[in-house]
This record gives sequence, structure tokens and C-alpha cells, in this order.
Amino acid sequence: RGLSDEGRREHIQQLLVKIVTTVMQMDEPSFALSQPLHEVGMDSIMGLEIAAGLEKALGLRLSALDLAVGPSIEQLAQTILDRLTDAA
Repeated sequence: RGLSDEGRREHIQQLLVKIVTTVMQMDEPSFALSQPLHEVGMDSIMGLEIAAGLEKALGLRLSALDLAVGPSIEQLAQTILDRLTDAA
């Protein structure tokens, strides 16, 4: 959409923060974007809710494995960016 790779990554990270904090019932993230989500309390049900939120927002389906490996927001944003780039 006219954004650089870094701009797209930041946009995706912001979207992920919004989805993750909503699912995990946080007002704002109380963790580093580089911290694995399972370390901050994400369980498998939350992972499914996060995946559903991403699919709704971006039209991109993530597998349960993508979230089960315990990615951080940064890692998940890179995975999404790679998939969106491959799809373009």
C-alpha cells in the first residue's frame, strides 16, 4: 500500500498488539514485542482467537502451528509480512 517493508512491519505489529491485547484482556501490552506470547500468558484458546482476529483483519489464515511455536509479536509480524509478500 505504498509503505516500505519497515512501514508494513510496524503497521502489522500495531495490528497484532491491538488483537493480542484485546484477546488477553489488557489495556496495553505489558510485555516487549520480542517476548514470546506464551511467556506472557497466551494459551491455545487465545492463540485461536488471535488467529481468527488476524484472518478477519488481513484475510490471512495462520495455522495452529504458527502460534503454537510461541512466536513474539515481532516474529509473528515477520511471518505475516512474508506471507503477504509471497501472495502478492
